[in-house]
Amino acid sequence: MKIVGNVIIYCALFLIFTFSGLGSQSSHSGFTFGGFFIALMVAFPMLVLGAWFVGKHEQVAQATSDAEAQTLLPANSGLKPESFFLYLRPFVSTNAYRLSDSHLNLFSWELWERDGFDDIERILARALRPTAKFVALGKPGEHRGAARILTTEKAWQVELAALAEKATLIVLMPSSRPGTLWEVSYLKERSLFGKVVCIMPPSDNGFYIATEPNTEEEWNRTRSACSKLGIPMPDHIPGGALFMLDQTTKKIALQPLPQPNPVAWMKSIQKLLDACHSDV
Repeated sequence: MKIVGNVIIYCALFLIFTFSGLGSQSSHSGFTFGGFFIALMVAFPMLVLGAWFVGKHEQVAQATSDAEAQTLLPANSGLKPESFFLYLRPFVSTNAYRLSDSHLNLFSWELWERDGFDDIERILARALRPTAKFVALGKPGEHRGAARILTTEKAWQVELAALAEKATLIVLMPSSRPGTLWEVSYLKERSLFGKVVCIMPPSDNGFYIATEPNTEEEWNRTRSACSKLGIPMPDHIPGGALFMLDQTTKKIALQPLPQPNPVAWMKSIQKLLDACHSDV
């Protein structure tokens, strides 16, 4: 389905490029607004259709990932164990740190693959999924990013604790909210910060737009709350950051928040892991 969508998008962009004169090599003929307008009118429905096919593919893929993630719950512990990455975050962060469109134009392929769920979590999921499943507690179908594992208010702490112990890597977006602070406290108690990569959300970044208000103020509250738990957090950086904490020495390794593509995110995460584990 995604291939069909991509073919339709390509044909539509090629039509605009050709019939508007943008592709002309001749000095006597070049771009004409009339040609561009007519080509755009013809191609626009194709672009919408192609984007719909791509979005539908992503919706189906997310639903499949959500269903597969349920096998990781403690109740299914008899199943074959497998590696996975765990995402811990305040629920208000979902779609709150979105990818900017300011650097895109009509012919940017990325523009036509955007479907309203394009945020830091989704980029992170695209970076990590080639290595292992990337999962989080939540409602299946609510977002496109980490595969959602459905839980209950009564069971979430027990289930999250089990997942945290077994996860190969944990990605944490710290917060001053009670649920996230409980997670931070548990990670400290179990000495799990050696496999935790933290995200400091951006408040001002050309690649990301913070729709959650007062990001810097919330981070300062988070720093204060985590400090009371004995967990230091770095000062806020407007552009955001990825960092790891040595729970014993309290040293912090930090990387500026990467550009919004999966390769850049994976490289930054790997640098942090290499830097923190090279001293072990």
